[in-house]
Amino acid sequence: MSRKEGEEKGLRSKWWKYFTKGKGDLAICTLCKAEVAKGGGTTNLKNHIKRHHFSEYFVLNNMRSTDADRSADDEDQAFDGDEVARITMASPGAASTSSSPSPTPTPPPLSPSPVPVSIRSPSPSPMKSKKSTGLGRQTSITDFKIPDSKSTDRLHMHVAYFVATSNLPLSLVEKEGFIRLCHTLRPGYKPPGRKALTNNYIPKLYLSTKENIESMLAEANWVALSSDTWTSVADDSYVGLSAHMIDNKWQLFAFTLNCRAFNEDHTGIKLKEWFNETLRDWHIDLNKVVSVSIDNGDNIRLAVDLLGKPSMRCFGHTLQTGITDIADLDSVSKLKTASHKMLNFFSSTKVWNRYEAFVQKTYDVSPKALPHPVKTRWWSELPLLRVLRDEEPFHRAFLADYDSGRHLGVRLSEENMRTLNLYLSTLEPIEELSTVLSADQYVTASAVLPVMYGLEKMAERLQNSGASFDNLDENQDAAAADMLKLILRKVHKRYSPSGAEKDAAETGGEARGPVRNCDVKGRETLYKLLVKCSYLDARFRDDLTAEDRKCAAEQLMEEIEESVAVSKQKGKRSTTTSTPESESPPPKKSRGIASIFNKLAGGSGDSEVSEEESLEVRLAKEMSKYDLVSVAKDEDILAWWRLHESSFPLLGGLAKKYLAIPATSTESERIFSFAGIVISKLRSCLAGSNAEKLIFLGMNKRFVPM
Repeated sequence: MSRKEGEEKGLRSKWWKYFTKGKGDLAICTLCKAEVAKGGGTTNLKNHIKRHHFSEYFVLNNMRSTDADRSADDEDQAFDGDEVARITMASPGAASTSSSPSPTPTPPPLSPSPVPVSIRSPSPSPMKSKKSTGLGRQTSITDFKIPDSKSTDRLHMHVAYFVATSNLPLSLVEKEGFIRLCHTLRPGYKPPGRKALTNNYIPKLYLSTKENIESMLAEANWVALSSDTWTSVADDSYVGLSAHMIDNKWQLFAFTLNCRAFNEDHTGIKLKEWFNETLRDWHIDLNKVVSVSIDNGDNIRLAVDLLGKPSMRCFGHTLQTGITDIADLDSVSKLKTASHKMLNFFSSTKVWNRYEAFVQKTYDVSPKALPHPVKTRWWSELPLLRVLRDEEPFHRAFLADYDSGRHLGVRLSEENMRTLNLYLSTLEPIEELSTVLSADQYVTASAVLPVMYGLEKMAERLQNSGASFDNLDENQDAAAADMLKLILRKVHKRYSPSGAEKDAAETGGEARGPVRNCDVKGRETLYKLLVKCSYLDARFRDDLTAEDRKCAAEQLMEEIEESVAVSKQKGKRSTTTSTPESESPPPKKSRGIASIFNKLAGGSGDSEVSEEESLEVRLAKEMSKYDLVSVAKDEDILAWWRLHESSFPLLGGLAKKYLAIPATSTESERIFSFAGIVISKLRSCLAGSNAEKLIFLGMNKRFVPM
């Protein structure tokens, strides 16, 4: 065939659709007017379309080929390295087909529109030419065989993991786009349907993850819990429960145990039964539970009391109740009204466009948009107030210029601005404090008492010495101190053993409201728990008062004595119930000079008694040595204990018990934040059991064994 005949034949190739013949050996792209050397085939044309006009390439590449395309490709003998969708595969019958090729059927004419890409793997056709699988031909990736059952099951599990942990709707697996994606990534693979996900693969993931977490909890000596309640958009009540533990490597873990529908009355007795049922389901011995972190609801507090466990009242909720009292102040209420008026005014698209153009033209900067606060989150008000403070000159200048100054009454008054600075200066440290104590990856409960003492000292300095916050006038120090006292009143009510007396001292009279016995008892129990937490965290030990350290030492010593008594009682019980063959030998008695010294000390001479006494003595010695240790505030206390556990073995065991306690119930609230996306208005018909599994997998995705 002559070159001219080849060119005329080549013009019938689909790759000439976007080219015209140029001078000599060149072709001109009709899309970008670039000149491309066409050579003797269409490879250069194809590569140009692929690199510079991929959308057109995608359409042409999926069109059925003509004879000209195949002959041009045969003449080029070129391999496109960028095309990862092709590999070289030799056919077993290549030798025979090369000697006697069979005639190829004439293909249909070129279609003006692209043929849709098939989702299914093409099945072998008897009309397929042997030449297409001959030696040296490149076989399409779509010619691969369908994955076997084992590979398919593994791929199904990964799809289930993707859907569950990414908080995606189950119907995604039946969407055409997702099916195409799976086929492109793994030709021949068809993802599972929605029913297969809910009935098979997600339950498998749930059970394997549950077993993984159960094994970790079984190895822990102590577990701290946190819990909260929530109502979904479908008006179903849910109770969430999280577990917190420190393992033998001093790593802190937080697990979501469940988020289960609870359609009974939210009474203390019913909630206590729910707690017991959940602990049995997870094979958690109630004796391993250190405490339960909860909000300030009386019903859930009663449930924890009925369990016989101390309740750690959420520090975040306590701060919020104090901040609510601040928001009720007359000056703060006026500030919020004025700030929301400004927000509504600048929310108009017309006003904002004018304001943005004005600031850019006058000050050569881009203005900040006013963020919208969330009513139930007090800290969401602070970003709005920061923008109003920082851009107050811009707002004032624009309002004076816009519409002949008719809207100047919208801007904040001088009194509003003073209150704004006071409010921000007082609450910004509280916001940071609340964020830090809501974490679940490091120790938090040990900081509660030191933070309370720090707030007391700050309020005292503002009240007496006139130490001022930044951005405050000197005469505003007393007002800032009064705001802090409103927060401290709530903190003392929950965490101080003398909360009622401190409340009376701050208000200059009797304590506000009746003092309930349950509050007094709960406050005393929680105080004893917190002094142990803070004492075992060497960063905050020195921030405790002498009375706190004395209480912590007494509590820890009592705990050691109780553990010795329990161990001794278990030993007696096992001795009386054992068979003669399994009885242990009698305790070894001290002899010689050791026996004499034991008797002089009032003992019986048994080494067993001296070991019990030495345990208490060892703890006292450890505490004396521990009190001399100094640890910086920014050091990781768990890493410190990992290095020094061998020096303080008794205190180290107690530290694993108490440092796992969370200061807030935020971890349970995170469950509901995730659940609010799973159980949305568009998915309100999702079955409760399926929703529970999806929430569980989404919150525990780092523990899913994939």
